Amino acid sequence: MKALLAFKPLSDLSMLSEHDWIANEQLRLNIDYVRSALSCFDETAAELLLRAQTADQSIRLEALAFNDNMAESHLKLLLALGFERASRLTSPVCECAFNPLANATILANYLRGGQHSLVVLGMQFGDADDGQTAAMLAEMLGWPYLSQVSDFTLSPTPHTIRVSRMAETEVQHFTIALPAVLAVGNSTQAAALRIPTLKQKLAASRASIEVVTHELCDIEQINSPVLKKLSPIRKQRKTQWLEGRTPQDKALELYDVYLRRRMNL
Repeated sequence: MKALLAFKPLSDLSMLSEHDWIANEQLRLNIDYVRSALSCFDETAAELLLRAQTADQSIRLEALAFNDNMAESHLKLLLALGFERASRLTSPVCECAFNPLANATILANYLRGGQHSLVVLGMQFGDADDGQTAAMLAEMLGWPYLSQVSDFTLSPTPHTIRVSRMAETEVQHFTIALPAVLAVGNSTQAAALRIPTLKQKLAASRASIEVVTHELCDIEQINSPVLKKLSPIRKQRKTQWLEGRTPQDKALELYDVYLRRRMNL
């Protein structure tokens, strides 16, 4: 059985200062120096696949990454952890950051003819994704789909999988037919991705990353939203010093000038 993890490494924008938010003529920021990271949902999805492979060695894991300029280190990490194949997509000619339909089309074109039985994504596919990519992909392929997945294992019944998902007030359990698409949400079973050993890292460092270059999406049929403006969220803090010779004096001043009015006394 072939299982595919599709993910998109993200730039850690928290590393940018306010002075770094200088957009060019195409309204793009220079973030080449900012390190990339996997989202919490992508990490959970990868860990759940590794757990499933540990339970059933017949599962063959593959990884496919968007954002080719940031993907290689994450793909090497997954290879070190036990993924058999790692590929990265070259940057498409269409702008897909704000377009889940384009992302789903790219994945559907990649999957056709690949004989995959399971596709796993994080709930949010990138910075601007609104959680629709996995659902659109399943609709294009005609496969069953579940969101907010917290765990899954292969079922004893051939060509089926047991899936647990988080609802508002309960955990729901399903048995669905393969092939299928799963969108992983929060999971207590796999909250973080495991860490490879040094030996695993060295072995993976010599592995090759496949570059996928083919017709991915038709930009004439898929219209992407256009980014018009970038602005940072302003976070300012004000420091006020408490005067007093003793801790008791400072505690009294804190109560008088700050806590009293908040407690409506």
